[in-house]
Amino acid sequence: MYDIVELNSKLVAELRAIAKSLDIPKAEKLAKKDLIYKILDQQALLHASETLNSTDPYKEIHYFTLKNGLQVYLLDDNKTENTQIKLTVNLGYGIEDDK
Repeated sequence: MYDIVELNSKLVAELRAIAKSLDIPKAEKLAKKDLIYKILDQQALLHASETLNSTDPYKEIHYFTLKNGLQVYLLDDNKTENTQIKLTVNLGYGIEDDK
């Protein structure tokens, strides 16, 4: 990624080449200052998009709903072949114990 100092030191032709590589429209018509800010904006947008798509920790969550409406969420960790869950929930007065 380019920073503003590095971009300021470049020639307009170099900035237009960078803008073209970033798919910035009408880069050939922009002044140097405008090119620099368009490049910085486009880099930020591309970086944000890559970050969202690659680091979503919730993308592999699986869940199921028990008969009582309670939802249980599982996240695969690829370290085990089987997942065992023991869930004890006190739902309140009037619930029968199945022991």
